[in-house]
Amino acid sequence: MLRRQESCKRFLSWLWPLIKPYVDDIVRDLLLRLKKLFYEWMDDRERKRQAEAGRNAEEAERAARESQTPAQRSHHDEVARIWREVAEQFRSENEQMKAKLEQLIASEQTRASLQLAEEQPRLEMVKGRPQLRIGASSVDLPEQFQNERQTDNP
Repeated sequence: MLRRQESCKRFLSWLWPLIKPYVDDIVRDLLLRLKKLFYEWMDDRERKRQAEAGRNAEEAERAARESQTPAQRSHHDEVARIWREVAEQFRSENEQMKAKLEQLIASEQTRASLQLAEEQPRLEMVKGRPQLRIGASSVDLPEQFQNERQTDNP
């Protein structure tokens, strides 16, 4: 049994360096895909909010042109100015959210890479059965291995 465990450990020490970069790439690709989808959602949201603010500003400007009194004109000009400021605030908030997302993704990529670098698969005996463990995950080794394991111990 010890020979088989040692062989399995050697195999894991050879296999993990091969798998680790692949897992790291999957995590990186997932984060980049989430970023892309979130950016698309934010850009669409910003376009809609900007369009609405622009329509409201144009409507206020039209009302100002059609105003009968200077007081009405001044009021509508002020409303138009406020809607233009709102549109700019929407754009600024979107840029701030994108910058924060960039920071979060970079932080999570680093955290995931460090966690992968620290993790090593290991072979453990649990209730007399060999298990392959990595992090909080585990899987029983195939029945074939367990039967062969028993023959190693005469």
